[in-house]
Amino acid sequence: MKNRLRILAFALLGSGGLLAQSKAGSQSPADTLQLPSAQPTHAQQSDRPPAKYRWTLAEAKQLALERSPTLAQAKARIDRAVAEVDIANSAYWPTLDVVAGATRNRDKATRPNRDYDNKSSYRVGLASDWLLFDGFQRRFNALSAKYGLNSSTESHHDVQRLLLQAVSTAFHVALLSQDSMEIARQDASFNRLLLEDARKRHAGGVAPPSEVLNFELQVGNAEVDYIAAERAWRQAIVVLASLLAVSEDDIWAKVELIPPSPELLHYELSLPKLLNVALERRPDLRIA
Repeated sequence: MKNRLRILAFALLGSGGLLAQSKAGSQSPADTLQLPSAQPTHAQQSDRPPAKYRWTLAEAKQLALERSPTLAQAKARIDRAVAEVDIANSAYWPTLDVVAGATRNRDKATRPNRDYDNKSSYRVGLASDWLLFDGFQRRFNALSAKYGLNSSTESHHDVQRLLLQAVSTAFHVALLSQDSMEIARQDASFNRLLLEDARKRHAGGVAPPSEVLNFELQVGNAEVDYIAAERAWRQAIVVLASLLAVSEDDIWAKVELIPPSPELLHYELSLPKLLNVALERRPDLRIA
């Protein structure tokens, strides 16, 4: 019991010394660290240069569809599958070959006063061939080529779906991180006001030292939340820029995202309806 009382006494003395230092004019890290605003005010917007890239979700998706090399590869596979279908269907048509040739021979002369006789021959011809039955091999090749075309088409749609999904996810994660930054900044500002008030009340002998320490802890937690949200914002912007084939240093400082309209959130959706739409439109399910 005596040991516990001693520990409590030392803790109170330590907190009292800490508050005495704060009264003497020293500032804690919570006072010195100023968090920038995630959404600048009008005065700040006039000072900072305009964003180089301003994207809505629809514009970001359109840029991804235009610039994605993966989507271009999927489109090239469709072109190859179309050519294979044409080759398979050509087996049903007759073939026509043109044959031409020229021959010249030099034989020993058969007439007087001549050493050799030159004999030249020319030939031109047409050859036609039409296969009528080959044991359904042509039909098998045509069906296989058509299936390959359908598979390539659905794969292209699936690549497009995954690309748009990745763009949408990165876009909304960036917006969420931006809002989290603003929430953390305002939280830190609010707790700084409460901290100053607690220090004044403690100086007047009204508030205990634990109240001051509590608000210092709250300010520190808000600053940590801001740093984490800012890191998530930068990561999301880097991912989004890579999907849009944009590569620049400090890209997160050059991008401004325009949130979607709130009216888009007013759709009434149910789980059975979503499942039916997915079964009808998912290319990875149609190709299976």
